[in-house]
Amino acid sequence: MTEQTDTSLRDAAQRLSTARIAKAAIDARVAEANAAFEATHAELMAQYRQAAAETAEADSILRRLALAVHETTGEKSLGYGISVATTEKVTYDPADAVDWAKRSGSLPVTETIDMKAFDKVARAIDLPFVQRTVVPSIRIASDLEAALTAEAAAVPGAAS
Repeated sequence: MTEQTDTSLRDAAQRLSTARIAKAAIDARVAEANAAFEATHAELMAQYRQAAAETAEADSILRRLALAVHETTGEKSLGYGISVATTEKVTYDPADAVDWAKRSGSLPVTETIDMKAFDKVARAIDLPFVQRTVVPSIRIASDLEAALTAEAAAVPGAAS
């Protein structure tokens, strides 16, 4: 190793060491400030965690129910700010895809093919070795209160 390389490495290592020491000091101050905040606002933080857990549970229940309604009825617009978007998923044996690409000449082939490109082809044409699955995704209005209010207003005699 040359003297210049050694000096450069030493300087770079020293710079990293200095940066790590400075960051560790700041990390300690941030941890201290977070602990002080948590202690000062313990009740608020407990309420925050509880609200987050309740929101996640309510979201999960609504998504499961919406999925069940969609699977039963096939409807995509469920009302109340809830809809279902579907995407098509294709599954296949990659070896079959490579064989098809070699025979058809539709995609460049070495020993593998561009699977993203093949996925587009597999969605566009029917191939005997490709299985298609429709995957639903539940969409919930970001302003759910407004959607509920609008839905209630649209139903004659509904209470708000």
